[in-house]
Amino acid sequence: LSIVAEGKWEASTLSSSRGTVGNYLYPYIGNEPIKPITTYYIQQYYDDLLTKDSIKKKNGKTVKVSPRTVKEVDKILSQAFDYAVRSGLRETNPTDGVTIPQQPKFRRVQWTIDEVKEALENCDDPELCLMISLMISGPMRTGEMLALSWPEIIFSEDDTVCQMDIRHELKRLRKDAVAQTKTE
Repeated sequence: LSIVAEGKWEASTLSSSRGTVGNYLYPYIGNEPIKPITTYYIQQYYDDLLTKDSIKKKNGKTVKVSPRTVKEVDKILSQAFDYAVRSGLRETNPTDGVTIPQQPKFRRVQWTIDEVKEALENCDDPELCLMISLMISGPMRTGEMLALSWPEIIFSEDDTVCQMDIRHELKRLRKDAVAQTKTE
């Protein structure tokens, strides 16, 4: 995994990929030699993976592996087999012809105007009020909001408008993953 990730992945991608590999690749196909693996074999593996119990539970209940997890597995295998092709260990990438299961659409639940007003009225912490305001007024991720600093906020001359130049994101990362990737 580190060979595939080197110079291409961020540390967070490497960390989550390690979990995917440890939970869904090694236990099922980890001992298979790479040369005889075919597109048909990979397709059967993906189809079978959907029938397995997921490592993650939903509302405390065991659920099956999701199409999203299969897509993550495919991303990792595709890059690994691309590396094998570039290295001369294989002639083709067997993941090229597989069909990835369709992911169901997910619609986030958004606060109503009344819920936003209530949250702001009941908030005593000015920094938390600012975060709530930022969350509802723009498409920023939590890590982007937490990493925001004053030099990234540009006010108009009359202070009626501001522009934010998002340059950083706050994440929790493993030191070894940072050392093995392009993450700064």
